[in-house]
Amino acid sequence: MCGGAGSRLAGADKPLLSVEGEPMVERVMRSMLPCVDEVVISCNRNLDRYRTYGHRIIVDEVADQGPLEGLRCALLQCRTDWLMSAPGDCPFVSQTIFERLRFVDIGSAQVKVAFDGHRQQNLFCLMHRSVGEVVSSQLSRGVRSVSKFLDLCDTACVDCSDLASGFLNVNEPSDMERL
Repeated sequence: MCGGAGSRLAGADKPLLSVEGEPMVERVMRSMLPCVDEVVISCNRNLDRYRTYGHRIIVDEVADQGPLEGLRCALLQCRTDWLMSAPGDCPFVSQTIFERLRFVDIGSAQVKVAFDGHRQQNLFCLMHRSVGEVVSSQLSRGVRSVSKFLDLCDTACVDCSDLASGFLNVNEPSDMERL
């Protein structure tokens, strides 16, 4: 998920910012790639730069709807029954987070969401393509909250509390400084 406006970072395309000499999106993809059949990048600008990674690109069909629109478009174009999602601005995400989302058995839940010990990390999730109808319904009613969408699904939390540092993301200039 690389579609944000970066408004708190003077419009910077956060996933393309470098941490330890490497764009954050590259770090996220490297952790995710062993756990998925295909990496797809949901982005709304700098398309040529994202295309250099050699993965399929998905652009929001409706502008300014937030990450829920990115999820909707990804679900519509998903080539498998399950979609793994992650924000592109979490440079220290561990492959283990993605492994747990994929392999931890939580019964028949439609969505598995990472739990960091304090709260759900809503964009770190694995969702069945059938929830696409719920996403579309929410957006058509003007609801753009990922949290409210997840409340309507059969959602299970996957304990990743021992990996909480992997959820560190970049929102403000001070976040980049502490990295």
